[in-house]
Amino acid sequence: MREMYTQELTQLGNHMARMAHQVARAINRASRALEEGDVALAEQTIDADERIDALAYTVDETCTDLLALQAPVAGDLRLIVTGLRMAQTLERMGDLARNIAAVARNSSSTNNLPDEIADVLRRMGERARATGQAVSTLMDGPDSELATKIQNDDDLMDDLHVELHRLLLNPDMNLEPAQLINLTLVGRYYERFGDQATNVGRNIVYLIEGEMYRRAQAENL
Repeated sequence: MREMYTQELTQLGNHMARMAHQVARAINRASRALEEGDVALAEQTIDADERIDALAYTVDETCTDLLALQAPVAGDLRLIVTGLRMAQTLERMGDLARNIAAVARNSSSTNNLPDEIADVLRRMGERARATGQAVSTLMDGPDSELATKIQNDDDLMDDLHVELHRLLLNPDMNLEPAQLINLTLVGRYYERFGDQATNVGRNIVYLIEGEMYRRAQAENL
């Protein structure tokens, strides 16, 4: 029985790692589709989101079964609770990548953009790709230093979001109404992607150190 329990915990970690890898791939594809106007790549990203959703369901089922049947304590309990939290967070990150891809599918939203806006979108995409990769690395091996770095780096995405918003409000950009709406949404999706990655970082710190996650929550109330 104990051997099966250990195998189930290992499988839970493997599922989480697979989710994170797929999220990193999704945001990479979505950003490339947006930058390159690649409709086919956008469609692939949208279709692939179903696999992330399926993994999230599997993680939820695994965690629920472990809680109900094994009565875990101490570190095992933290692992399972963290798995439940992060499955939801990673699923949201996948949804945000899918939403960016949905905008990219309508290439008219990103054609012939002013250079200033195109540059900010490119940098937001680069930041999101780096964040996605960091989260994927974190799932391969929990590391409090990397988890803290992910949280701190979110300020970079927030600054880019503010810069994009400022440009979109500038009438000299001569944007069509549809472009303005879709670019506003893209900026928000990227910003939220960074926020969700921050939640992953906080949960990993909780997994490793227990108390620090609650302190981080209190500081952000």
